[in-house]
Amino acid sequence: FFHGTAGLWRAKAIEDAGGWVGTCEAEDVWLTVQATVKGWRFVYLDHLRVRSELPEDMLAFIVERMRWMRGWTQIASELSGKMLRAHGVPWLNRLDLLIRAHTTWGNVIALTMTLGVLPYFVVAAWLGLAVPAALLYLSLMALNLALRLMEGRTLAEDPAAEASPRLLPWWLRWAPMGYLLDMGMSWAMTQATYESFRSVGQWPVTPKKGSGAAVGRRTRKR
Repeated sequence: FFHGTAGLWRAKAIEDAGGWVGTCEAEDVWLTVQATVKGWRFVYLDHLRVRSELPEDMLAFIVERMRWMRGWTQIASELSGKMLRAHGVPWLNRLDLLIRAHTTWGNVIALTMTLGVLPYFVVAAWLGLAVPAALLYLSLMALNLALRLMEGRTLAEDPAAEASPRLLPWWLRWAPMGYLLDMGMSWAMTQATYESFRSVGQWPVTPKKGSGAAVGRRTRKR
């Protein structure tokens, strides 16, 4: 999926895909789906590094993530049928699109599992299934953590990764920070998923200060 940062599009591809859709809060991903089902192919230059600006504080970061979540939920709800019926697109590509789009429900599932863990084990103990229930729960947690670590290793294997800033001390670099951050924001992300099914009447822009010093600090080599 194209996520809006540091991307180049052919004007013909944008026009053929139906143009930008301003009603979706993840219009860049929407365009990706539209172009893919039209048969366009994308080239990813993983080794290329460009400057971009991050949100200045945690509140701005959450505002940005909630907007993305509403947009992804709109895409999963409104374009799944089009992804499934995309003639001329290999079924593996269609399946990949569907899986990526529906990861938007992961936050809802994570929040449900977090809030429901106590009732889950109480009922399991009452049924005499405490051990199988614990093994199932721990297996799912281990699988989730393993997937996050694999994502991190994939980025670390990038030949240009050394140009990226090392923001964490060495003893935290193997920690599943993305997983822990997502768990901490699961309530806000679930709220955003719910909001996507009703008109929120706004398109919040991520607060950014446009600080050149901040950009330089984040892109400087060690």
